[in-house]
Amino acid sequence: MKRYQYLVAVLTIVFTLPALADQLREAAQAYGKGDYATALKDFQPLAQQGDAKAQFMLGGMYDFGRGVPKDEAQALKWYRLAAAQGLAQAQTSLGVMYYDGVGVPKDRAEAAKWFRLAATQGFAQAQYILGVMYYNGEGATKDYAQALKWYRLAAAQGLVHAQTNLSEMYLNGKGVPKDYAEAAKWLRLGSSARGCVCAGLSRLNVRHRRRGSKMLGRRNIPGHPSTGWL
Repeated sequence: MKRYQYLVAVLTIVFTLPALADQLREAAQAYGKGDYATALKDFQPLAQQGDAKAQFMLGGMYDFGRGVPKDEAQALKWYRLAAAQGLAQAQTSLGVMYYDGVGVPKDRAEAAKWFRLAATQGFAQAQYILGVMYYNGEGATKDYAQALKWYRLAAAQGLVHAQTNLSEMYLNGKGVPKDYAEAAKWLRLGSSARGCVCAGLSRLNVRHRRRGSKMLGRRNIPGHPSTGWL
């Protein structure tokens, strides 16, 4: 599973939330510039004081060895602390660690639990992943209706892979009556977001497992490692 693809997207969401402490903002700016030593110096005390976003960022630094030696146990510790406070990005990262068995034994059911917590907060990436897991019966009983539900929610937020998988479900009538017009609509939206033209609905096939694997990398979670979300 290409975890390295998953974390690249996470910093673009959380740091756009309401104004945070200057120290957290400065830490994120240092991180974005590649000044990991300064970022670490600022994130650490905030994380130790219980700031969920700083805990999440510190977990990411240990996860990918940014300014510190790569340490899966430390990454897990800080992700878990932030996830326990309800930070959707941390819940999703923790879910991916359980999904992949990184720093913990592989546990798809535990992964699904954390994805579900983030998904119910409206976090599109977690909604998409949960859809994939229901579609494939990973960590949960195979359930096309549930897969459709979570794909729809993520697709409505503009997540391209969810839009394309939703199109495939309408095309093949999985969890929903066949509806070529609806399939074409979601395929067009997904293709438009990619800036490409697809050869047709027949090229969709079942890509849920392949796309799910690509998305299940912590670098695709908005929040790491860019700093647009602070």
